[in-house]
Amino acid sequence: MVGRGLDRPFLLLDTAVHDGLNQDMSWPPFWAHLSDWHRCLRLADAGHHSFTDLVAIAPQLPEPVRGTLETGTIPADRAVAAARATVRAFFDLQLRGRPDAGRLLWGASPRYPEIEYVAG
Repeated sequence: MVGRGLDRPFLLLDTAVHDGLNQDMSWPPFWAHLSDWHRCLRLADAGHHSFTDLVAIAPQLPEPVRGTLETGTIPADRAVAAARATVRAFFDLQLRGRPDAGRLLWGASPRYPEIEYVAG
């Protein structure tokens, strides 16, 4: 799949741990072969687990456990809200055909300033 890419819409919501498109070396060839709409957005101050339920429950865990999780420094409520809004905008644009819903997919909005456009 890396060498072929995809022939359908693709959204990557990335972390702010690094600069540029994800540093995993399998991403650039995959990204180069995407033939349909695609977008990479970054969630500021996010870590790998910011896109999971762990970001919301991490504050309740003991510090030794919490310290091992890559949740970044973004507050859990902001991470969850921004991820949900981004996925909703993607589905509204790509599945419902609502181009007005896709504005968030171009980066920061007043409501979600922590979302940054990276590539597309």
